[in-house]
Amino acid sequence: DITPSERAAHAALSPRTLRICHRLLGSLISDFTPTLFTVGAAHHMACTDVLAEIWMPAVIGPALEDGGVGRPLETLARVATRDWGKDGVCGECVLRIREEWEEEAREIWGRVGTWVEEAEKAENERS
Repeated sequence: DITPSERAAHAALSPRTLRICHRLLGSLISDFTPTLFTVGAAHHMACTDVLAEIWMPAVIGPALEDGGVGRPLETLARVATRDWGKDGVCGECVLRIREEWEEEAREIWGRVGTWVEEAEKAENERS
């Protein structure tokens, strides 16, 4: 349920809408967390090794520090725009993994409508 401080911070939103938003955020986080914590694979093994070596400090650490787990689209954009070539990933692999992350962002957007419907249904059943 929504706490009094959350209700006060978002006074313009009804308690029902706040509960729906919380459910939506929960769906986003539960869907995105495995992606975030799974090291991306590149086309070349040497490039995959580079990703594996720097994934924690370059991707997971910053996401945990700034709440990026709950902001998957921004986190994917940050990951995709990082200069992976500077870290030792070849240009071909950088292009491929960026395409994969952009596809993941599109898929997340595609699931949002379903999550909102599920949250609304759960809220309606609550009434």
